[in-house]
Amino acid sequence: MTEIRLSRLYTVEQERAKLAYDMALPSKEYRAGVRQLAPMIVNNGLLQTLAYFRVKRTDVYNSVMEYLDKWLNDHGLEPGKEFIQRVAELTMADYRAATAEALAFAIWLKRFAEAKVIDSDQPMPGVVQTGDQTSETAAYGGNDV
Repeated sequence: MTEIRLSRLYTVEQERAKLAYDMALPSKEYRAGVRQLAPMIVNNGLLQTLAYFRVKRTDVYNSVMEYLDKWLNDHGLEPGKEFIQRVAELTMADYRAATAEALAFAIWLKRFAEAKVIDSDQPMPGVVQTGDQTSETAAYGGNDV
């Protein structure tokens, strides 16, 4: 019985990862918006975070809300009314479950947004650029290798 339960949890985690990968955009603006999602949910609550994103109405926040709406619809939130209204009408137990799902999904969105951004302004860790030359530094002392 435990194997079935663990297998199902792993599958849900894979579903989260796949949807987040498909939805993550390779832009620094998107990455910055997604980075805010989980901390805002933890500090302010899911509903307050959704309200903040709705007020800001940037493309990034609208995308994140659309993705959360899709994920939560596919995992227990009944479709129908406007997303924020449906979340506001949840029972306390369902609200906590929706918050946990939103946080788990936010972590994957953040991971893949960071992975997809090609940050040309930042050198790779352990690489020092000096003029026209590039040298790798050792992690233990910073000396050229």
